[in-house]
Amino acid sequence: LSWADRKEVWQVMIENDNNFKRSPDCFDRHPNLVPNMRGILLDWMMEVCESFKMQRETFYMAMDYLDRYLSLSDNILKQKLQLIGTTCLFIAAKIEEIQPPQVSEFAYVTDSACSEDDIIKLELQLLQTLEFQLSPVTVTSWLNVYVQLFNIKLSSQEPVGDMLYPTYCGDLYMKAIRLIDLCILDSWCLMHSYRSIAASAFYLIAPSKQLAIDCTGYLWENLTSCISWMMPKYETVKKYCTSYEIQTINNIPKLDLHRIQTHHVDLTLL
Repeated sequence: LSWADRKEVWQVMIENDNNFKRSPDCFDRHPNLVPNMRGILLDWMMEVCESFKMQRETFYMAMDYLDRYLSLSDNILKQKLQLIGTTCLFIAAKIEEIQPPQVSEFAYVTDSACSEDDIIKLELQLLQTLEFQLSPVTVTSWLNVYVQLFNIKLSSQEPVGDMLYPTYCGDLYMKAIRLIDLCILDSWCLMHSYRSIAASAFYLIAPSKQLAIDCTGYLWENLTSCISWMMPKYETVKKYCTSYEIQTINNIPKLDLHRIQTHHVDLTLL
């Protein structure tokens, strides 16, 4: 990096990952909810993102808001889940999208289950609960860095300095993100950090395992738990997702297509 010390940037990313906590026991705080409801909601949110052609980063930011809100709140009713998910998408879109959908559009996709006023009222409550901490280093952010470092190292371009710039192959990224899209529908993902989820998916997909480990900054023994949890999903994705070709989308440049959230995996694969 020409504008910062790369070791310092890496450390800041790790600290962010440690500070933005989601609780694996969050459902203990909500007697009316079961973990599978989270997966159903995220599956729907993924579909909404695809219909609006929103960024993957928007979806993963919204997922972070949802999980942290569930971890910090109590006694949420299942009837409120769709409103919470919609509001999380509304906030994330305003941050990440150049032209975010209007609140009326978000209300429309809920099929009248949520009104515009409902979304706007919950927005403030959600922001206050999250203490306006809205900039996590998401799973997709970590994956971007790993894939870029991998390709730089693979081509023997040293030093590895431009880790925030896109110098990677879309096919490798798409295989890993497809696996992650499935894994995050499982509430057991709350047991693992974003950094380790991205690292484990990348390890399973990458053609050079040792080089993949080197790029993540992890020791192998620190990833074994996450990889073991992810392995059955990896085998499922290999079996049922045979094509990783990125479909053309009107008005989206070809080089940016991998950034758009798609809905190619769902709960039936878990």
